[in-house]
Amino acid sequence: SCNSSFANIGVHLDRGGFQRTLHSLLFGQPLPYDLPYSNSYAKVNKDTTDADLMQVAIGQGTTLMTPLHLNMITSAIANGGTLWKPYFVTDVKNADGERIRSFTPENEGQLLSSTEAEIMRSLMADVVEEGTGRGLRGLSYTAAGKTGSAEYSSLTKDSHAWFTGFAPAQNPEVAITVILENAGTGGTVAVPVARQVLDAYFRR
Repeated sequence: SCNSSFANIGVHLDRGGFQRTLHSLLFGQPLPYDLPYSNSYAKVNKDTTDADLMQVAIGQGTTLMTPLHLNMITSAIANGGTLWKPYFVTDVKNADGERIRSFTPENEGQLLSSTEAEIMRSLMADVVEEGTGRGLRGLSYTAAGKTGSAEYSSLTKDSHAWFTGFAPAQNPEVAITVILENAGTGGTVAVPVARQVLDAYFRR
């Protein structure tokens, strides 16, 4: 990604439309999730300055996002735009090993259009093939994703290292989101962790 390009696009967007897009992506909205969680936050309104709008457009400034929320968006991209409710437990069994309760995915509707999701999948595949996610290239499986290096203070050059993605790049089976706080850049720090997790998944 190119921060200057996204900042330039963001500052020319209609503020009302920008705000509606954030809401549609569940910023500041309830998530379909049963356990306690923190809301993500990104503020855009008619009083937002151009400088702040540019910061929101690149995911910086006052923008806050949880790994859970980002993984839900990533999963929706992998699933053709459909948002599925996350859950931890698939089955509950008694002492005899008999299944007494099962949980199945719940369709929460379209977070993105199928066209938008397909464009994002292609771009995220390019990040691995040609960009900052190259640490996931040339493996026994294909992957797609996006790295991030989120600055969090004007007093330090440190950043939070992010990676979010899915694998295989075609017909995805698993989505993963990694954050390492105060650790550096996404490509150098978060991608290797994502690779370890994905390697373990595909070895199972």
